[in-house]
Amino acid sequence: MEIKRVACKACGAKLEVRNSNNDAVKLIRCPSCKATLQVVFRKPTPEPPASETLYVPKKPAEQRDAEDQSTVLAPKKQVAEVLPAFDYMGTEYCLSVGQNIVGRASKTGMATVPIVTSDHTVSRAHALVNVVRMANGSYKAVIANYQNKNPILVNGVLLGQGEEVVLSDRAEVELGSSKLIFLQKSSRK
Repeated sequence: MEIKRVACKACGAKLEVRNSNNDAVKLIRCPSCKATLQVVFRKPTPEPPASETLYVPKKPAEQRDAEDQSTVLAPKKQVAEVLPAFDYMGTEYCLSVGQNIVGRASKTGMATVPIVTSDHTVSRAHALVNVVRMANGSYKAVIANYQNKNPILVNGVLLGQGEEVVLSDRAEVELGSSKLIFLQKSSRK
């Protein structure tokens, strides 16, 4: 659990915010002035899986004699997880499990998925995409408007304030004037 100390921009009150759900961004209300504050946390880094070791005989069983009972240790191959991504002009922007803020890359932006574009109709924090791992190992991505005035269209349909849409593979997502393609599985390994 990460704890972050912030000051309210409206009244200057010092606050301590706990991130018990490992969210990338948390919205809180200042207890003094009731202003809504947005607190950005570090992306949680997943712990590397424990490396398992298999015991592999030097020779197949039919070629081994009674004296040669030695074994060799071999590391078990790890399977890389293939997460969803957005394709923008041939560049893939991978999403992570949990909340992802998609927006224009900038020095002052808070996007956890910063899209490199000069299109200023793409806000620095344009869309919120929540990625959940399903029981069968697949991923479900849900997109919502992230408190901005510029439009989000999913397959040509305007996403209203407070609305959420489950993204399907190859869905066309328009952030402002920029078109991104949602990929259920990234081609990156």
